[in-house]
Amino acid sequence: MMRRLRKKILKKYSISLAIIKFQIAKSEMKDEGNLTFNIKLLKASARKPINSKTHPFLPPFEDGLFVCSIKPDHNLLFNKFPIHDHHLLVTTKEFCRQEEGISKGDFEASMFVIEAMNGIGYFNCGGDSGASQPHRHMQIVRREELDELPILTEIDKMSSSRITGQSSNYTTHPDFNFKHKLIFWDESEEYKENAASAELAYRNCLMSLNIKAGISYNVLFTNNWLLLIPRKP
Repeated sequence: MMRRLRKKILKKYSISLAIIKFQIAKSEMKDEGNLTFNIKLLKASARKPINSKTHPFLPPFEDGLFVCSIKPDHNLLFNKFPIHDHHLLVTTKEFCRQEEGISKGDFEASMFVIEAMNGIGYFNCGGDSGASQPHRHMQIVRREELDELPILTEIDKMSSSRITGQSSNYTTHPDFNFKHKLIFWDESEEYKENAASAELAYRNCLMSLNIKAGISYNVLFTNNWLLLIPRKP
């Protein structure tokens, strides 16, 4: 089933005429603490077209953006303005507010796509997080598109050093000089079990960081870890 989904995504992306990929104008390295970041400046990003449709994540969808339904409550779409190839959006079929956070069903639908594409999911909540659409959506990018990111490299190192079954609630990374919580779990062969672990990690992070309504934050998650970063107002 996941193999069929992957083939469908790759085929539909290759023939879509709706996707407008931004071009990199400049790339530069910046050191921040013990990490080195690759900062990419995009051409004309400030002039990103404004979608005239009030609710772009509700049907009828623009030709070339809809991938498939993820039953029972989600759709899979292409990001119309991606920075990376095969940039996907898992959206709720009915309008749900982005600022209400991620539900159990959201994690299940996202994890299904993450495992099909060997991807990384992320979620922006609140005006200071970079969120631009009020309709709830999780974004997924293939891992191979993001291997240059030092944060992922450092998390992978920490993950590989874990002992299977070892508790890791409320972990922080010593090289991340920003407020955050990072939780690992033992990856399961069943995507729904990984989704349940991700949801539990998410709830624990929100509680540990005292995230309340109105506080912006970003979430990164895979099938065996979740990172939550609160943003300053």
